[in-house]
Amino acid sequence: MILDTNDLIGKTLGTCTIRRLIGRGGMGAVYLAQQSRPRRTVAVKVLLPNTFMDKRPREEFLARFRREADAIAALDHINILPLYEYGEQEDMAYLVMPYVTGGTLRELLEERGILPFTEVARIIEQAADALEGAHKQGIIHRDLKPANILFHADGRVLLADFGLAKVVRDLHESGVKGRSSQEGLTSAGTIVGTPEYLSPEQGTGKDVDHRTDIYSLGVMIYQMLGGQVPFTGTSPVAIAIKHTLETPPSLSALNPLVTPEIEGIVMRALAKNPAERYNSASELARILKTTLTTPSQAGMPSQRTPLIAEAQTVFVTLPDQGTPNTEEQLEHKHPQPVFEHDAVTQLENTPTTIYNASTEAAPRVVAQVESKRDEPVPHMPAKVEVAPRHQPVIEQVPASPQMREPRTNTPLSPPPFSPMPQPSPQPGPQGPHARRQPLAVVLGGALLVLLIIIGSVVSYQHFAGGQTASKAPTAQPTHDVTLTNKSTPTATATPRPLSLPGPKVSAGNRVYGTDLPGKSCDKRGGTWNEINLNVTCHDTNVELRSNGSTGVLVLKGLPQGQTFPSNYIIQVQIESASGDYGILYRNLPDTKTSNVFILSTGNWHSDNYDSSWNNQGQLASGTTQGDTTKSHTVDVQVLGTSYTYTVDGTYWGNANNGTSTNAAIGILVTPGSHVTLKNLQVFAAQ
Repeated sequence: MILDTNDLIGKTLGTCTIRRLIGRGGMGAVYLAQQSRPRRTVAVKVLLPNTFMDKRPREEFLARFRREADAIAALDHINILPLYEYGEQEDMAYLVMPYVTGGTLRELLEERGILPFTEVARIIEQAADALEGAHKQGIIHRDLKPANILFHADGRVLLADFGLAKVVRDLHESGVKGRSSQEGLTSAGTIVGTPEYLSPEQGTGKDVDHRTDIYSLGVMIYQMLGGQVPFTGTSPVAIAIKHTLETPPSLSALNPLVTPEIEGIVMRALAKNPAERYNSASELARILKTTLTTPSQAGMPSQRTPLIAEAQTVFVTLPDQGTPNTEEQLEHKHPQPVFEHDAVTQLENTPTTIYNASTEAAPRVVAQVESKRDEPVPHMPAKVEVAPRHQPVIEQVPASPQMREPRTNTPLSPPPFSPMPQPSPQPGPQGPHARRQPLAVVLGGALLVLLIIIGSVVSYQHFAGGQTASKAPTAQPTHDVTLTNKSTPTATATPRPLSLPGPKVSAGNRVYGTDLPGKSCDKRGGTWNEINLNVTCHDTNVELRSNGSTGVLVLKGLPQGQTFPSNYIIQVQIESASGDYGILYRNLPDTKTSNVFILSTGNWHSDNYDSSWNNQGQLASGTTQGDTTKSHTVDVQVLGTSYTYTVDGTYWGNANNGTSTNAAIGILVTPGSHVTLKNLQVFAAQ
């Protein structure tokens, strides 16, 4: 019988080999595991047996678990965490689910406190849609809380742990001898679930329906808007009593941006009587979204920005803005990502007036943004209040005049001279100065003709003096053209199109990629440091040789000022190697050391290196599977302080340093070794 959560590490449950403990809660423990069929990294939730040691309760629990797991596995919704596999082994029940690395709503709230209105509406809309799908199949969540709201790498919401609270509740009720089910949990002194989010009827052990989830959803909305849950206490029972008897504190007192309309919506979701709540989760989400995203709501943070994707100058006329309000300060403290489709929608829905620059005078311009192709969309987090009498005016003008036109190899010749056309006689002003004005016009015209003639002669002598200009590629906004001392235009070399392989492991979006890593080799915008290395750039790969001591190639910065993600995957293709080399994947500022995954003949090890790149010991080690001197692909997955090592899609091992870390990406070559590599990529962890 396994009683310690760490005793499961290294053991196999079904098709999964347990690698490490991720966390433990009231209903069991969650582990990172490697599934063999299909081969992928998964999360395994184990309901531990020390909760039900007696034989009869254990058998009853397993029977209930099978029924509930069958129903959960039948749920098919984009916002519900799918169930890959479930079963029992050694009297333990377990569920196999995707390993999601985008974090949880609990972590988001711990980091930022109050969330912007638009983000609240987005999260609740997806969570409510998932609940609605489950409720239609007769499944109630019963343990809805921020820790069970996960974020996929693509940003969507995933609800986890459907129905598990009911399984554990039934187990506890069956173990309370001499008590009816109506006496419930509080009579036994036990609350199954998280009391801060439980409805009054659930906290007191009464019968529940789908409206208990609506109450829990209301508690989460309250916390997202107010920065705290409505009720806390010294014990689960004390909190349950408050949910039953007390009125939640005013939301507007916690967040002055919350209007009476918004607070009324939340308080209806938190009604003590289930009949007074919303009839469905989708109804609550729909009304909440409409109210939160109405422009008249003072507390609505703006997360939209104009999308400027073409090489042009855009002039935007906006009304004057007042001093920053509380909301702007809040949003500045917690900046939010700007989604491209939101920006497109904003431009499509905004009334615009196009001015002809050659015939009409443009209105007053208070903001000018210049953008070229391939530059990031600028983020303008400050809220813009648009008065009803003003409409944004967008004026599009031709591309920048700095873009040169293509030259031809035809010698330039002076333009033919033709006399200035004479203006038709016009009636002149009467009076003593009537003759002076036409004379001034004639003299000005003659001077202009003279200047044109002189300019033509000078141009002819300069360009036609035996020099020819070779034909340059068609001018593009992203190409720089330089002139040699012979006036021969030469286009700056353009890197070939980037074609990189996909990830060998489950991963999110690519953050950065280059076919040729290195200070002089990388043409994809990365900046590099080369320490004690000879770096040779070839057409299809890069060769690294150490200079007698440990050599390191370090990625210093990402293109366009991007920041390194907290959780990520490094993937690099090794074509050949002689000696030991490694993947630098973490920097530890507290100890001034770095973590490196070292591959050598016959074994691998994860080592600590100090700031002088001296080896300071190992985190983990193991036996290699294959020839590390030949072509292979290495992946290092970094999740906080936990690291997983994969070669050619095969799991090799993992390590954990248990201390604060910073992102670090690079290649290490031990003394006397060299390695040839290509296609270094960084993906967001999934």
